[in-house]
This record gives sequence, C-alpha cells and structure tokens, in this order.
Amino acid sequence: MRIELNLRSTLNPELLQNLFTSSLNHREEFRLFNNGTDEGIPAQYRFLSLYKLLEMRFKKRGEWQQGFSELVKAFKAQFEQKQLSGEPISLHSLRDKCAHIRTGRERDSWEYRN
Repeated sequence: MRIELNLRSTLNPELLQNLFTSSLNHREEFRLFNNGTDEGIPAQYRFLSLYKLLEMRFKKRGEWQQGFSELVKAFKAQFEQKQLSGEPISLHSLRDKCAHIRTGRERDSWEYRN
C-alpha cells in the first residue's frame, strides 16, 4: 500500500489574497467572535459580542427571525444548569444588564457565575 501526500511547502500568495479579500465582508463577525471567545476580555463584554452576532444573524428590522428560538432551545439545559430562565431563556434581559452596567452599587452589578 502506498500513500501520497500532496503538501505544499511554500505559501501561495494568490490563495492568501483570495482568503483575505473573500473574508472582508465578514470582518465584523470575525472580530465579534474573537472578542466573544477571548478570556482576557471581561465576561459581560464577551457576552455582548456574542449577542451581537446573534442579532446580526437572526434580527431583521427589530424583529427576531425564525431559527432564533430553535437555536436558544438547543441550549436550554445548559442555561438551566446556570440557573438562567425565562423566554427566550433570559438572553435579552442579560443583554440589558450587561449593556447598562453600573459600578459601585451592589444591586446594579452583574456577576457571571460558572
């Protein structure tokens, strides 16, 4: 039995250019995803980045589109484990709390508990 691997040992500038130019339309999504998964960024800002990705995908003219509820329901057990409830599993209220954080007052602060 013989196995051949066709590996490229050099960088193909044309492929790199195509990757760069094809991804320009999605740079905001890449930035939001990167911020949302960067553990060096505070949890509330990571949440807001990921929430914005959901809005970009599922919210049109102020209305949540079909598919959003189904997506959220797929994570219902994980949300309940973290004691988050409500419809649609309190994402919107969490978003409001994160976007309007006030510091210095215990009742207005929000803390992520893992």
